[in-house]
Amino acid sequence: MASDAKLPHTGVFDLIKEDFPELELTGINFIFNMIILSQNLSKSMEKHFGRYGLTKGKFNVLSYLFFFRNKKMILLSQLAKEIKVTKSTVTGLVDGLENMGYAKRYTDKEIDRRIVCVRITKSGNKFFREFSLIT
Repeated sequence: MASDAKLPHTGVFDLIKEDFPELELTGINFIFNMIILSQNLSKSMEKHFGRYGLTKGKFNVLSYLFFFRNKKMILLSQLAKEIKVTKSTVTGLVDGLENMGYAKRYTDKEIDRRIVCVRITKSGNKFFREFSLIT
């Protein structure tokens, strides 16, 4: 897979070495390569997930819901914290999964009906198991 990102040309490394003679250029080159690898991996994941109507974010939510499906309550706020996104972001991701039939919001009226929880649906569970076999 070709990358849009390019490594700096040799002249750039010469300039870096001039300005920062104490730096190890091999390490800097390694860092640039890791950045490009990360970008390529991210693009590949988005393309792969897109074939199934997912994004990386939706997949992260679905994965969490799948692996913690036996937990009585998964609060949206807790989910946001666990997958390291904002509450508004997790709300949008759960909206998308609900539209796909893979997740369902609910409230526990016995505890506090204002607290919104989410769980994976049977359809989401089935999809995740099949998707995991595909990839």
